[in-house]
Amino acid sequence: MPVSRSSKRRQPPITANRPRTFRVDSDRRTSVRLEPSFWRALQDAAKLEGQSPAEWAQVRGVFDRPRARSSALRVALLEYFVGRAARGKGRRGNALAMLAAAE
Repeated sequence: MPVSRSSKRRQPPITANRPRTFRVDSDRRTSVRLEPSFWRALQDAAKLEGQSPAEWAQVRGVFDRPRARSSALRVALLEYFVGRAARGKGRRGNALAMLAAAE
């Protein structure tokens, strides 16, 4: 059975990157695109530290880079959660328990 042209159209990805704007200083803003999973991770990390997502990223120097801020933010989140899991003595499921406790 032949495939119709309409079924060949590419569907938008479920994990489309969404841009969000952060206020870096009182007079400067920057925009970052992340997948929904990373936005949730950023919100969780900020909540665990008692900060806003913008503050969390600012403290880690994400906005100090002239380019590739989205990549820098992904790396900062990875390092943060890996570090927290390692400090939890590597128990299986520890990262998920930390996130559940943040809610």
